[in-house]
Amino acid sequence: MLICGKCNTQNQLGRVFCSSCGAKLDLSNMGSEAIGAFQNKSGMKRFVWIVPAVLGVIILVNLVLALWPASRLIGAEGTRVGGRRVEQQLQAMMQAAPGQAIQQEYAEKDINGYFQFFKDGKVGFDSVRVSVQPNAVVVRTSSTLFKIPLGKKPLAMRLTYTVNAVPSGNQVHLVSASIGHLPALGPLRTMVFRKLYGNLSAQREWKGMANLGDIKAEAGKFKVLVNKR
Repeated sequence: MLICGKCNTQNQLGRVFCSSCGAKLDLSNMGSEAIGAFQNKSGMKRFVWIVPAVLGVIILVNLVLALWPASRLIGAEGTRVGGRRVEQQLQAMMQAAPGQAIQQEYAEKDINGYFQFFKDGKVGFDSVRVSVQPNAVVVRTSSTLFKIPLGKKPLAMRLTYTVNAVPSGNQVHLVSASIGHLPALGPLRTMVFRKLYGNLSAQREWKGMANLGDIKAEAGKFKVLVNKR
């Protein structure tokens, strides 16, 4: 309330002249309750602006991290010969007779050669690279979002996914995932893994993995056992 300095009448906030005597009101005569209410109102106004600003900064930072591609190469460089060897091994699994158990080894460099020379651009990603470590595997994909024309060589804006997983028995357990440099948590992590798995499992050669009995990761290679049913 604003107290009139002339007649001591209490006036509502927002009035310029006293409702009783018409004298001009002085803000210095504001009551303690009115001062508190005014301060709270001012604080709320600042809070209303601060919250969207903070949220905007968080969203912008996450967007920058997600669109900042992970450019470090992973895994051993593959060859066309090694890639063809992986292709033949996968086809042998598909052609196995029911009840037959097949055990094979897949070298990291051969897997990367398989993707580089035979699957890049055909599995929903521009490139797929693998790093096989003891009891762990890292898969990194890269896709082009759009290109910015800059002279003769356009600048490509890329999106990268990185998945860290642990083979155990006949399953591969997801440990972590990232989009660019942004850690993918909760549903976002599941989305990345499902996209990667969905794109790879849709390939005809990978049908032989449907009866996977055991998979082990060692330094630079996979050991796979498939029991054809």
